[in-house]
Amino acid sequence: MKIIMVSTTCWHCQTFAQMVRPEEEPNGTYSRDPIIRLPEFPDIRFVAEYSVEFRQHKLVIFSCTACGYPNIAQLEIFDRLHDEDEFDAPIPMSGQLAYHDPSEQIERWLPVQPMGKRYPDAPKEIGSIACEAHKCFQIGAYRAAVALSRATLEGIVGEQENPNPSSKQLYQRIQDLVKSGKIKSRTAEAAAAIRLSGNISVHYPEEKIDHDFAEIVIGILDSVIDDLYSNPTLVDRARKYAQNAKSDKRKTEQ
Repeated sequence: MKIIMVSTTCWHCQTFAQMVRPEEEPNGTYSRDPIIRLPEFPDIRFVAEYSVEFRQHKLVIFSCTACGYPNIAQLEIFDRLHDEDEFDAPIPMSGQLAYHDPSEQIERWLPVQPMGKRYPDAPKEIGSIACEAHKCFQIGAYRAAVALSRATLEGIVGEQENPNPSSKQLYQRIQDLVKSGKIKSRTAEAAAAIRLSGNISVHYPEEKIDHDFAEIVIGILDSVIDDLYSNPTLVDRARKYAQNAKSDKRKTEQ
């Protein structure tokens, strides 16, 4: 049986680390027969064995090898309806885990600890709101993620207008920034897409905001931040590096 190392980012120590079952060693070996499982949930004492909940999913406790704290994995359950030829180990009895490759069964880790995203080149306030938008997206709060993306955009526009903030509508403010040369037309188009999406999330509660929609909006927000903050900073760093390298070369030639 091949050894599969299961890893994820621990909610407690924030380290991407190997996760092991209580009966499993870090090297992938077992201290007991892996078919003998320690407590799993839902607890069979309180859920009918052949209920949908029992047959489809299980919550299993893993230990983080970096800090020792528990991480809970929601696992998909295989049963006799699967073709045994698909696996390299016998299919356990209905309701038990197909332990040949646990990493293939994990659907998600609990508790959900959103990591957000860092924006080291953006102003602190803007980076904080954008990070919060990412956290909402990571926990499935898609409408909130889109609404916060629009809030981030409004903060960006205000920062670009500084020291002369405008009282106009957001659309007009974006166009004024284009005319003044502070942002590019491409960035303005991306900003307009965020503005419209944010309006939908706030003013049209009957409209569905799903994963794909929110992912697109978050991606556009990141592109705006890159255009205005990250890319110029990267260019400045490259220019400074080149100047320093040129200066060092001159010193060695003297």
